[in-house]
Amino acid sequence: MTSIVRRGRSKGNPRSLGLCALACAGMLALVGASSAQAASPWPPPFSATGTSTPTIGDGPSSVAVGDFSGNGPHDLAVILGGDESVFLLLNDGHGHFTSKPVGGTGSLPSAIVAGNFGGVGPGKDIAEVNALSNDLTVFRREPTSGGVAYIPTSYPTGSFPRSMAAGDLTGDGLTDIAVGNDGDGSVTLFLRDASDTGFTSKTITGLGDPDDETGPVSVAIGHLQGPRSGWGRGRKEDLAVLIAGGGPEGELELFLSHPHDSGYTIKTFDVPADADSVAIGDLGGSGQGSDLAVGISGPAGSQGVELFLHDRNGPTGYTTETLLNADPYDSDDTNVAIGDLGGSGRPGVAMTSSPDDLFEGDVSVFVRDSTRGPFKLTTLPLPGNDADPSDIAIGDLSGNGKPDLVTTDEFTNDLSLFTNTTPGWFGLP
Repeated sequence: MTSIVRRGRSKGNPRSLGLCALACAGMLALVGASSAQAASPWPPPFSATGTSTPTIGDGPSSVAVGDFSGNGPHDLAVILGGDESVFLLLNDGHGHFTSKPVGGTGSLPSAIVAGNFGGVGPGKDIAEVNALSNDLTVFRREPTSGGVAYIPTSYPTGSFPRSMAAGDLTGDGLTDIAVGNDGDGSVTLFLRDASDTGFTSKTITGLGDPDDETGPVSVAIGHLQGPRSGWGRGRKEDLAVLIAGGGPEGELELFLSHPHDSGYTIKTFDVPADADSVAIGDLGGSGQGSDLAVGISGPAGSQGVELFLHDRNGPTGYTTETLLNADPYDSDDTNVAIGDLGGSGRPGVAMTSSPDDLFEGDVSVFVRDSTRGPFKLTTLPLPGNDADPSDIAIGDLSGNGKPDLVTTDEFTNDLSLFTNTTPGWFGLP
């Protein structure tokens, strides 16, 4: 293992959050679920208003979207934190799902991603991190006489890993993994080796101050520089690390890849102290690189998303914009996802809010009214009582070519699926 030392600043206390798993984009109406132990249809027939899902297991805490069966439609992979297991919801192509157990996790699983990590066959593999056992588990596809099995392999991480992201950090066409270790202020990079059979690990240290209990609470991977930045940079992806802050501010660090070597140029931005999560995607910035969204929790009236919009002519490379939601309660956790939520090139960001006192949570959707027009807010209430969403992901789950949205809820032990069943996108104007 090699180490990259990054000198960080002390910022305060980290906050609890799940990883925001990314995919395409979408929105509008319903919910359903199934037991993780037996195959059963999920969800029940769609409605325009949404209903509470049946219990799917103990503590669904994180969700990833991907084609795990290899037949085209987007499926779901879900962590059950209480059961310490992973299961799949396999899509029939029309938005109805059948559950399939994958396997057990380590202690306190906290985040999950989809990717091609060396498994056999056309479907995606799965990776998840475990905060108490301090390890990464990769589940690789393996064809069997009875179908497909997932073979687990574990790798050590830093202390208390609670976030992760997947992407190509080296430009070799293979999918790598970044793990944020909140307990020791580090990020472990798991880089696929040339033989395509395992990972080589590198560690970035100095991200926060463990003595003050600050460290990486969210990581994201994406093309922050764009192909115009130099040879090879259109292939290599970059890394964003959000460091929690309980003091006056938190910190967002961008590790921008070099085109001809394995090094990084680092940019640092101050963010609000209650920053919880970060996502990378197109939000209509003026440059060829992707934009960023940082989810902000805290007192009513201060919650929302801080955007870093790519600006090729700006002194820092970004302009910032803050979008506030309309929630009347204090929130202690947010998760964000970026996608073409308005349709027709109208980018947007979706954010979950988890209320401090377990009132009904919701999803705030900010969408541009044109390709580069101002953002407008729509609030989507989560069905059921005491909704406390723990993660969010976006993808075409109904098979109608429009992006849908799914959240997990550790408190009510269910998923909420918002399916785009209207002529517009999520019923947005």
